[in-house]
Amino acid sequence: MKKSSFEEVPIDKLRWHCDEKSLGFESTEELKACTQVIGQRRGVDALRLGLDIDSPGYNIFVSGLVGTGRKTAINCILDSTERINKVPDDKLYVNNFKNPDSPRLLGLPAGQGRKFKRNMDSFVEHLVKNIPKAFESESYKRKRKEVVENLNNRRRELLQNFEKEVSQKGFALIQVEIGPFLQGPQ
Repeated sequence: MKKSSFEEVPIDKLRWHCDEKSLGFESTEELKACTQVIGQRRGVDALRLGLDIDSPGYNIFVSGLVGTGRKTAINCILDSTERINKVPDDKLYVNNFKNPDSPRLLGLPAGQGRKFKRNMDSFVEHLVKNIPKAFESESYKRKRKEVVENLNNRRRELLQNFEKEVSQKGFALIQVEIGPFLQGPQ
């Protein structure tokens, strides 16, 4: 068997050990947490610039590998800006009855969006409960009967006028009944 030309490394030297006395503190409680984003100066500047643009239609897109501190950096910068004190308006998309494929955007003062939603849910619930009752009421049935009778009277009147005009011109109006035909024995 061939002998290796490499010297064997002892187990205690396979790993680096930090001398605790060289750190300069006794406990991590003595240390202050870092409150700045380290590195990424251009990214931080771009984010600050984007946050300073106070106009609709501007968006900020942040990309990077998972675990690189994107969210932490953004939260740190947001905490340090004055914009965090300005609460944005609530934005709601509602149905556009004229063009259902293009919902309408409503802007409400901050916090009013949830109240609006609760009120609309309550309103819809009220309609679901009460609309069927409206069609069952005596006044609705009476009104419906009047409308149907008026329409039938108007139809009869139009038909009589038409029959009169047809007979004056020498024609006859024949009404044919369409329906199931009875067949006799075969």
